[in-house]
Amino acid sequence: MKIVFILSLLFLIPAVSFAQKVFETKSKNDANLVAYITDRKKEATLIVYKTENIAELQRKSGVWYFTANKAEATWRVYFTTNKAEATVIVFY
Repeated sequence: MKIVFILSLLFLIPAVSFAQKVFETKSKNDANLVAYITDRKKEATLIVYKTENIAELQRKSGVWYFTANKAEATWRVYFTTNKAEATVIVFY
């Protein structure tokens, strides 16, 4: 089971590690990604930077731009308070 989880992370992290337009969804079923926010950098599986300026998005820069428009989002993310159900642990 752990091997499947690790392999899925190896394929998932490169896909979300570059600049993305992110829509925060309130439904886990609607999400492409379930994320847990940590305040410890060492605990994170994904380190991203948030921006409010869409012009700052660059390919492979690790920047997330949060959009209010679900249709223009690259990823729909559900933020969970339960670390065990997260597919990635995010540090901003």
